[in-house]
Amino acid sequence: MKYHVSGINHDTGARMTLDCEASSKADAERKATKAGMEVHRAQEMSENGATPAHERHSHRGEDDGDSGRFIKLLVLVVIVAIAVFFFWGKIRGFFRR
Repeated sequence: MKYHVSGINHDTGARMTLDCEASSKADAERKATKAGMEVHRAQEMSENGATPAHERHSHRGEDDGDSGRFIKLLVLVVIVAIAVFFFWGKIRGFFRR
């Protein structure tokens, strides 16, 4: 299987890429390390030589939106509870009239 390995050269610090044939991703990283590269990424290549695009289900920090409503409701309840706590004397006096 072909792998596309990218990283930096140990000696010069220059960026470098290496396309190699290896049995696994770890083997490709070992080959790149032996070639004097500090490995940052190793990707499996498709048949036509391009690196495959990964299917993304969600991005970092994204959510389906259901918890957003819960958090908004929770914040509203906390704000109302704080307001009731600070104005309890006036509220109690209002209902005693």
